[in-house]
Amino acid sequence: MTSVLSRYLVRGLFGGCVLLLLTLVALFSVFALIEEVDDVGKGAYTILDALAVVALNAPTLALEMAPFAAMLGTVYGLAQFIRSNELLAVRVAGFSPAWVMFRCAVAAVLFAGVLVGVEMASRPLGKDAITYRLSKLQPDGELLARSGYWYRQGDKFVNVASYRRDTEPRGILQFEFDGIELKQSLFARSATARQGEEWALDEVVQNRLDSMARVERSTQATLAWQPPWGALDEVLNFPIVSLTSEELYKATRRHAPEEVLLERTELARRLSLPLVVLALSLFAAPILLLRTERGGLGAKVTGGILGMLSLIILQQILVNALLLAGVPPELGVPLPAALTLLGALGLLMVVR
Repeated sequence: MTSVLSRYLVRGLFGGCVLLLLTLVALFSVFALIEEVDDVGKGAYTILDALAVVALNAPTLALEMAPFAAMLGTVYGLAQFIRSNELLAVRVAGFSPAWVMFRCAVAAVLFAGVLVGVEMASRPLGKDAITYRLSKLQPDGELLARSGYWYRQGDKFVNVASYRRDTEPRGILQFEFDGIELKQSLFARSATARQGEEWALDEVVQNRLDSMARVERSTQATLAWQPPWGALDEVLNFPIVSLTSEELYKATRRHAPEEVLLERTELARRLSLPLVVLALSLFAAPILLLRTERGGLGAKVTGGILGMLSLIILQQILVNALLLAGVPPELGVPLPAALTLLGALGLLMVVR
């Protein structure tokens, strides 16, 4: 009997989180589509392209809405049980608030597991949305700025002049200096780019300057070349939010900690998402349980929602304050969620 009741409550709470997530994604996707419509007609960008871009960005939007969905879904699920007097029957049967909160925790963990799968799919789809949108907006399909992509590594400067969707990079230039004097240069008409591997440069011209400033020129049909950047995606200068967690981690390992603060913050935010979902779900439960003795259902739900929205805002303010104070993102980002979780356990002691 207990296992059947547990599954029933978990299913209702988990379903509430998923329902609210889909609702929020649908609502904000409409707003995103309204923004995209402003660019319809530019280049080859059509309304169908706008719909495709919004659809590709939907998984990323779902991750952004996940904390709100966890909070609202728990409130919604418990409200349905209160409306049907099922929660009252559970309490009368002798089940404690802690028992109910544990079922909320199980539903939150299941919901977080779904988000892990969404995370794995969302970032590549987000990159596809960016490149697809740029290729349609530009008449020639160019994905880079007029000056191309520039990268510096010590005394080495590299430029990729052109990169179009579904084609290879073109116009690769590399200059290497010795102090202020040019040491050697390289030019390749095009390249076969491979993610995280060497590039195969085509029609290569190399110039080397000796100690007498005489130029030694050599040409090659192909040349294996290791780009100085860590990933092909860096050439397109994707926003941090579109990078995968693996790419963010590699970026934090390639550079000094103070140079990749944004990448560290974004990675910490993603790794903390399951904790945030769990903390908000558990904090919502005692608020609703605490108010079951007085007030109508509408007042209980409204009070719970307003309280949780205020909590989310306070969490973000605290995160920003900790980061501005110099606290490492690995500590500053998950700390407010951990405090919220402790607060939920504290509220549980008040609920009878």
